[in-house]
Amino acid sequence: MNEENVSGHLEVEIRDSLKVYFSGSVVAISTKNANGPFDILTSHQNFISVLLDDVKITLPSGEVKSFPCQAGIMKVNSNKVNIFLNVEIFEGEIDKKIEEDSDNYYNKRISEERQKHQ
Repeated sequence: MNEENVSGHLEVEIRDSLKVYFSGSVVAISTKNANGPFDILTSHQNFISVLLDDVKITLPSGEVKSFPCQAGIMKVNSNKVNIFLNVEIFEGEIDKKIEEDSDNYYNKRISEERQKHQ
């Protein structure tokens, strides 16, 4: 088990394209995505989400800090969280990218299978 799991902390970096606003340990993160409000605690499932509201972090001391965000991206991976604030997200762009990536993956797999059978 890594140290973050034992201590109950997440290692978090909050930034935009120009500046790092916070880098350090927190015990909780609260924000909102298309499904509604949610919290991140230690040992949270790895995932990526589009954020639609301000990000609030709770420090080990209990202090809560808030970071304004109109649209952002959060990546959670093994108690490490990267948050990118105020990114430009164009409606349909994420779905389009997922569809393109999926098509590329399946086309590659089909090509590989055809090569095996030649």
